[in-house]
Amino acid sequence: MRHARALVSTVASGLIALSVLSQSAFSESLVLTQNEIARVLSHGPWPLHPTTDLSNRASGKPEAIALGRNLFFSPRLSANGQTSCGSCHQPARNFTDGMARGEGFSTLDRNTLALQNLRYHRWFGWDGKSDNLWAQSIVPIVHADEMALQADTLVDVLSDPIFEPAYTTLFGSPAQHSSEQNLVNV
Repeated sequence: MRHARALVSTVASGLIALSVLSQSAFSESLVLTQNEIARVLSHGPWPLHPTTDLSNRASGKPEAIALGRNLFFSPRLSANGQTSCGSCHQPARNFTDGMARGEGFSTLDRNTLALQNLRYHRWFGWDGKSDNLWAQSIVPIVHADEMALQADTLVDVLSDPIFEPAYTTLFGSPAQHSSEQNLVNV
């Protein structure tokens, strides 16, 4: 307890000292040298150029984006027809749910990852087991504790008039594909 008070006192003293620094002295200490600027820029280019996902044949296609958005917010991708990707990855909460642990068909071991700037990620999921986003997105759809959709029922979802025209335009008829291929396409 004594150590905690000492730490708080030290931090408070430091904050007070910072607050009394003149604005010009403080801002001068934040100026980067030309060498520091060059080192930062060497990690660029900044901003990063948008690219498509080379592992995803539909990446960047407007019709795929529209279909993906519809599927993302559709509860039809869950076993109970009540949970969508957007149930946990809520746009108003930076595509997370704001909870300490995610909730699907049960309480999960980890919180819901935010879905911001994913195009710049190299590995996906809490454990980094997926090296592309389309593969990672399959996991919560079929995981028993999350959305619990049986892969063989996906053809019924994709045959719905809400999804079928766009899906068929992009990939062909869902009835012509295996359950696994429909999951990959979704």
